[in-house]
Order: sequence, then C-alpha cells, then structure tokens
Amino acid sequence: MFYKEKGDIMKYKLYLLITVLILFAEITFGQVETTLTGGPWTSPSTWKDGVVPAPGDNVLIRGPVTLDLITIANSIQITNTGSLVPENIGITTYKLNIANYLWNDGTINGYNLELFIGGSIAGSIYNSANGNWNSGDLHIVDTLSHAFLSEGVWFSPSNFRADSATLVSAGNIEIDSSSLYARKIVLGNNLQYEKMTFDHNSVLHVEEFINNSSDTTGIEFRNNSYISISPISGTTPRFTDVILKGDVGISTNIFFYGNTSLYGNMYYPYGGYSITSIGPFQNNGEIVDLYFSVYGNLINNGNWTGGTINMVGISNHILEIDTSYSFAPDVFRSDSSTILSNSNLRFDNADVVIKTLILQNTNNLTLNNSRFSGTLEGNGNKITMNNNSNLGASSFENVIFSGNVGVDADILFYGNCYLNGNIYPQYNSTHKITSNGLFQNNGEIKRYGTTGWGFTFDISGNLENTGIWNSNGTSLIGSSDQHLGIKDTSSIDILRIYANRGGNSFQWMLNGSPLSNGGKISGATAQTLIIQDANVSESGTYSCQIDSSGNTLYSRNILINNIVTKVDEDQSQTPDNFVLYQNYPNPFNPGTIINYQLPVPSNVSLIVYDILGRSVEELINSEQSAGYHKINWNPKVSTGVYFYRITAASADNPPIRFSQTRKLLFIK
Repeated sequence: MFYKEKGDIMKYKLYLLITVLILFAEITFGQVETTLTGGPWTSPSTWKDGVVPAPGDNVLIRGPVTLDLITIANSIQITNTGSLVPENIGITTYKLNIANYLWNDGTINGYNLELFIGGSIAGSIYNSANGNWNSGDLHIVDTLSHAFLSEGVWFSPSNFRADSATLVSAGNIEIDSSSLYARKIVLGNNLQYEKMTFDHNSVLHVEEFINNSSDTTGIEFRNNSYISISPISGTTPRFTDVILKGDVGISTNIFFYGNTSLYGNMYYPYGGYSITSIGPFQNNGEIVDLYFSVYGNLINNGNWTGGTINMVGISNHILEIDTSYSFAPDVFRSDSSTILSNSNLRFDNADVVIKTLILQNTNNLTLNNSRFSGTLEGNGNKITMNNNSNLGASSFENVIFSGNVGVDADILFYGNCYLNGNIYPQYNSTHKITSNGLFQNNGEIKRYGTTGWGFTFDISGNLENTGIWNSNGTSLIGSSDQHLGIKDTSSIDILRIYANRGGNSFQWMLNGSPLSNGGKISGATAQTLIIQDANVSESGTYSCQIDSSGNTLYSRNILINNIVTKVDEDQSQTPDNFVLYQNYPNPFNPGTIINYQLPVPSNVSLIVYDILGRSVEELINSEQSAGYHKINWNPKVSTGVYFYRITAASADNPPIRFSQTRKLLFIK
C-alpha cells in the first residue's frame, strides 16, 4: 500500500478505488510489464513476452528502463524496483507522454526528461512511499481535475505545470526544490490531515487554493520557499480557509477568503506586497513588513512588525491582541469602520488612526511609543501611554488615562474622563482640550519644557482637580449649572467663567453678594470673570447678574467647593436641593468617599450595584436630617465598573422624592 498511515479506513478505501481503476484500465487497454532486469523501452527483451508497449497500453515498470526521445503510453505504474531515465543524460530533451495516470513508487530521473500527462481522462499523479522523482518539467496538458500526492522520498521536477488544470490532494504532498504552477489546488478534499509542504527554495504559483475547512494540517513552507504570482496572467492568487505554517515568503499580492490562520512566519523576500483578507485573519506566528487590508476580524497571537494594517469596509471589526507579544505595525488604520476590542489592546511603535475604537467589557488600551488619532469610546476602561506616546486629533468618551500623555492636536472629551497621569504638549505648540462631561485631573497638566506652550481648556461640564494644573487658561463655558471641585492642596492657575449671555452690563455674584475687582479677581463687572490661582478659598456659588435692555437676567450657577467634602465651606446653610456627587477618588483603591446633600429630612437608601444590576452592598437605609452627608466605602469586590444609586423621600404628604445614579470604578 502506498500510504504511510496505517489503520486509516478512508485511505484504504481510496487505495481500493485506485486499484479498481487500474484493473479497469488493464482490461480496457493492454497491460504490458517489464522484466526485473529492465532495459531500453524499445527493446523486446525489456518486456515480458517480448512485446514492446503501444501508445495506448498501460505499462508496469518493474525494472530499470531507459527512454527513447519520445515515448507514449496510456498510463505508467513504477514499482519500488523500477525506474525511468532518459537513454542519455545530457542537453537533448526526452519527452514522455502519458494520457491517463502516472504512479511512481520507484525512480524517475533525468533533468532532460520532460513529462506530459493528461488529455481527455482525469488521470492521477502519484509519487508514493518509495517514489524518487527528479526530472525536467512535468506538464498537465488539460483543464481537468487530477488526483495528486507526493509522499515519497523526493518529488522534484524542475517545474510542475498545471496552468489550466486542478490538482486535488489524495494524500500528503511535498514539493522539493521545484516550482508548482496550478490553476486550482484543493487540499484535504477527500481525506482529512492531508499536508502540503514546499521545501528547499520551492515556489507556489496558483490562481486558486481551497483548503477543506475541517482539515487543520495546512501548507508548510521551508528553507526559503515562498508564494509567487498566479500562473494565469492578470489574476491574483486566491486562498480559501488556508492554514499557513513554516517560513511563508510572499512575493506577490494575495487574496485570502474564509478563515486564514498563520502558524509560522510571513515575510517578503523580494519586495513589498499587499495581503487582502476578506474574512477573519489570525496571526499565531510572526509577520514582518507586509501591507494588509482586512475586511474581517483580526486576531494577533504573535509578533507583528512593520508594514501597514488597513481595516477596510463599513462593517464592525473585532480586534483581539495577545499583549504578551509585540503588535507593532508601522500604521494601523480604519478610516470608515468601527473597531471593537475583544481583549486588552497594546500597540508598539505604531501610528494608530481609527474612525471609532470601542473598548468593550474590561478591555484596556496601552500605547508604547505610539500615536493615536480618532474616536475612542472607553466605557470606563484605562488608556496607558508609555515611551513618548502621543495623541493626534481625537475624541474620547468615558476613559481613564495613565502614564505620560503627549498631545499634538486638539482633543475632545465626553462623558467621565479621568487623568491619572501627566498630560503635556508633545511639541512647542498650544492645543485646546474641550470637555463636555466630567473632567477630573488627578495627575499633572504640564507646559512644554520651560516655555509658555501649554493647553487651553474649554469645559462645558463639570471639572475636578486634585493634582497640578499648569495651563494657558481654563474656561467654564457651559450653558447649565457647573461644578468645580478642587482638592484643598490644588488650584487652577487661570480660571475664566463665562456668563454665556449678552447684555449691557454685568455683575458677578458670590453666594448672592456682588464681587469687586482686586486680588485674584478681575472682570467682576465684565462678561467673563477671571480668577487667578483658583483654589478652595474661592468656594461658593458664582453667578452673573446681567442687565439686558432694562431686564435683569442671570447666568447659570457655578459651584466651587472642596472635592473631598463636596460641600461649601459654609455648611451652616441648608442646601436648596437634592444632589448625589461623583465619588472621590474615582477610580479608587482601596476606598472612596460618596457625598450627597438633602434639603429636607428624608428616608435615604444608598445601594451599590454591579454592571448586571445586582445589588453588591447597601450602604445606607435610614432616616437622615437635612444637610450635607458623606460615607466612606471600602469594598471587597473585584476590579470593575459599579453603580451607586440614592433614593430619598421626605416625610411630607405627598412626599418629595429623589433618585440619582452615578458610576464608579474600582481597580485592584
């Protein structure tokens, strides 16, 4: 039996089928057999019964046979004691023409021996267990499908050309020191675990390659073997559901369809080429300096260095990265689609340009010497920036920054955004940071070097500062009430509060009393109030009284207070309304403070829930007096996003009811 594997029932059935086909051919055409001693093809002494085979005969080669310049047969089977060689090894070309099948279990030798197989019958080409094939070019001359295997000692025609035919694997295939040209190759179609190997500078030229999706054996490239151009002029090689192993050289543009998996190394030996993946692409090895266009999802479980990855199309893409490996394309781009994380993400030495990146679940993003531009929805997850990483023109929603955050363009923040690291201008320039939600600085806002280059801030939401704030000016520009919380050891260097209403005259008020210029205050009677080095000593409620054509108008209220207590310095006054403040610090570990205020005595419930809405801990369930309240929470929970909800009801009839929910993040 020509198969190495034992006990494989499917292969045994195929062997029986081939045997039946051979017996049928023997009955239909003639069976001619050599002697064990062999001899020249044209000599009667070479053949049993002395009958030289006619062109339509099936020939069994049991001994060494030398070929004439042109030899024709219907089919040839070479046993492990047989061989075919040209009569003379030299520059003269010898041609062997076979209409049906060629089965070699012996030796085919001679670099000047050229073989032609095929015609009107879909014959087979087998280089089986003992087969040693070292010839000139092997040609498939028709457009039919041919079963093919080469599991023998050596299969090395100079070129194997099936430019217009289809090769269907009937076992393992090994191409050694040869170039294979095929219109189409089907691997693993008949049996599973059929492997294809290219070794010793072999080259694959194929228009279409289809792998049985249930067969995980794949194609392996060894010793400088690679994929080259299609044998069909003007077409690009296409691979479907392919598994690539070894060192996969790429010297042509390639299309991948279905699921593509790389378990080896992929590189370009002879210039840069583009890879287009229509379906999911998974790298489990190493990719170097290639241009990828990916229409499906991308999974990286290996090293990826240089080149470009372009996520193409308008459909969402899943991105999954094993951060124990380096993911360092020169450029990672998604101009028109959304990227959804399926793991923590890390980019090394990359220019990341993404229309929208959504960090799902508890997936964090790390940038190492990388630049990010685009829109990022953080869902409360962390962005860590290391080694000279920086931000281009970007917008962020619900994120936590850590590390050194370089900025070289205007930035927009939505939702709750927290800075737990340092942020600075990347170059000698001034950029604007706009925040439409809560912006909390727990790190340091820096200028560029010792120069005056720094940030300007436009804040239309709430602002909290517990760290160092050195800017070119911070403006509160909201149209609704705003809150500025400042830690008692912190300050805002230049604070501008805009009235955001036109008028003939302006008078700024603090806790209902008129302000006047002097000391830290300027613009007390202008549209913009300016406070130098604003800190907790400026606590209170600010508003602007505006005269507009004889009518008195008022701006929104701006509350400045201590971020830790979340209350005005003067607590003797009863608050006017219910408020649940954002916890501080947030994110936190091990504990955090939750502040709230009640305008009337109330029955209060304060409960913490997990992201699925399940109760984690009830912090308060009691009657409480009107005033300012706070509670410390030191949880015993896992890292994650949680929500705290207050409900309050007064003793009035009917009662005054209040409820509010805020989000917090616990990090171990």
